[in-house]
Amino acid sequence: MREFIMSREYPVSLVFADTKTLLSLVDAISSLADDIYINISEEGLLKIIAIDPAKVSMIEVEFPQESFLEYKVQRPLRVGISTKNLSTAMEDVKRQNRVSLQADEENIEIMIEGIPRRRFLFRSLELPSEEIPKLEIEYPGKASVQPDPFASALSDLTAIANYITFKLDPNMLELREADTQKRYVRLTRENGSLLESTASEEVSADYDASYLSPISKLVKISTAVDVWLGSGIPLKLEMGLTPSGKIIYYLAPRA
Repeated sequence: MREFIMSREYPVSLVFADTKTLLSLVDAISSLADDIYINISEEGLLKIIAIDPAKVSMIEVEFPQESFLEYKVQRPLRVGISTKNLSTAMEDVKRQNRVSLQADEENIEIMIEGIPRRRFLFRSLELPSEEIPKLEIEYPGKASVQPDPFASALSDLTAIANYITFKLDPNMLELREADTQKRYVRLTRENGSLLESTASEEVSADYDASYLSPISKLVKISTAVDVWLGSGIPLKLEMGLTPSGKIIYYLAPRA
């Protein structure tokens, strides 16, 4: 719903510092989930959680207070918005535009400062009755990789593959087209794309490429990427954002 109305007083008022990162997030999350839920704390942390309809993947985003030009929170708030509405508000937004968000328990208002100036008012979604579980998984392997080569590997392989095999050993993270096993990319210490691996032995699992394709866009804007892997358990990608935010993405393995 799009309305041009006079501004009102909200208990939460935020102005994002990095519109480029926000646009990439909206694009990626909209490809995966129908709704997102936002927790905003008085202590200076905005947290976004989204789960795809099939409950195969989950994305968590944390924006600390440093990620905002303005962070005014009178009381903690939890709100929800459909990704369709969020994409509508962010359509045609340019990187140089200033984006602000105001909210209370019932409404979310998004303001785009540009030419023309635009304001969107949406009703907050009803929050799920059950708490979204915190995933606590023991991972036998973790790799720290350079964002650019990892993003390129995801982009190249998701364009041709239905599933991608992730294989990690102490010296290499390999991504391979799972069905034919013909196309692969290796991130190694020798070529500088693998910074660290804690895997004491080889671990591997297959993951749906359609759920990884949107994530390559987020990897491209990341400052650091950690890949957590184990045989037969969800993939975990942790991506750092400037100045100190982060994205955590979980994806269930191939059944």
